[in-house]
Amino acid sequence: MRKLLALLLTCMIVFALGGCGRREMTGLDQFVEDGVFVYPGLEWGMTPAEVSAVTGWPLEKAAYSSDGDDTYELHEIPYGGEEWTAQVQFMRDGGLWCVSLLQEGKIRKAEKLFDSMDADFTEMLGEPDPGHYRMIKEYGDRRMIISEANWKSASEEAPSRMQLYCSYQEGQDTAFLGLIVMHPAHGSEN
Repeated sequence: MRKLLALLLTCMIVFALGGCGRREMTGLDQFVEDGVFVYPGLEWGMTPAEVSAVTGWPLEKAAYSSDGDDTYELHEIPYGGEEWTAQVQFMRDGGLWCVSLLQEGKIRKAEKLFDSMDADFTEMLGEPDPGHYRMIKEYGDRRMIISEANWKSASEEAPSRMQLYCSYQEGQDTAFLGLIVMHPAHGSEN
């Protein structure tokens, strides 16, 4: 499983639509720069044009906007032999604040990948703060099973956090896996 994870993280999101550029990621350590969590090659506060120039992603029109944020969504991003959705969020008045890699798939596969990535991040970064969670949340008649691990950066000057999660609805066979890096000055502290 570690070899699969190494392959997953070695094969940076390759986006080949209409001549878009490529960017390779060589490992989990690429998510940490000077003690700050950030997507490889990016800096908090960048504009959509600056992010597009670094990644080659076509960030021309936000998929949706709310609460002063614009969210760009890129589908069918090949990453580690799987297809992912990337969501890139910008404050209209302050630049990049969140990058998410999201995947939908079979529960067992998503849980295995979550466990592997969680173990590797814990080995590299230490125990998550505030910790690991496995919870059940009820939304009306739906029960969601959620596994989550959160890390806060060591930097007080440029605080950031990273979240790894796997969630699925009880009785369903599809799960959602996500790796999210965010600047908590704008993102939720929960």
